[in-house]
Amino acid sequence: QQQQQQQLHSTCIIMHRVVAAHRSWTAVNAVYRAASCARVVAKVPQTYRTYATESRFTASHEYVQAEGGEAILGITDYAQAELGDIVHVELPEEGDTFEQGDLFGEVESVKATSELYAPVSGEVVEINENVLNDTSLVNTDPESAGWMIKVKLTNPDELNSLMDKETYDGFLKEGSD
Repeated sequence: QQQQQQQLHSTCIIMHRVVAAHRSWTAVNAVYRAASCARVVAKVPQTYRTYATESRFTASHEYVQAEGGEAILGITDYAQAELGDIVHVELPEEGDTFEQGDLFGEVESVKATSELYAPVSGEVVEINENVLNDTSLVNTDPESAGWMIKVKLTNPDELNSLMDKETYDGFLKEGSD
């Protein structure tokens, strides 16, 4: 049993290194899903941990990744692919508040400008400055490094009205049929 624990600990350390080195969404999820890696998860920087949740989606292709009363908002991989190369992102300021369905920003691509609608109500507590400085993050990694804002949820129950991954994937498939 001690050998199994040592092997598990070694696996967790490797997973942590993958997360730290690559900032990989898949790796972060793997770490979080391995409940026995709790010691390793505690070492993962908060910036990476905010993404390690179950995502929820809107019909207008925004996503929410909620954890502990806060949520990360952005556009889905499908949305960025449909828009093409993102050239400008306009976001609210920290402290701004909005209700579910309110406009919270815009993304401009070589094809079009698209409005961003809040999937949940909340107060903006952080803006992803990296996206403002390098809009290509929205195209290359929209559901991880390309997140847009972090909000303090004012009505967490709104998450229940959004699609889970399986439902969203079905929604996308239905639209392409």
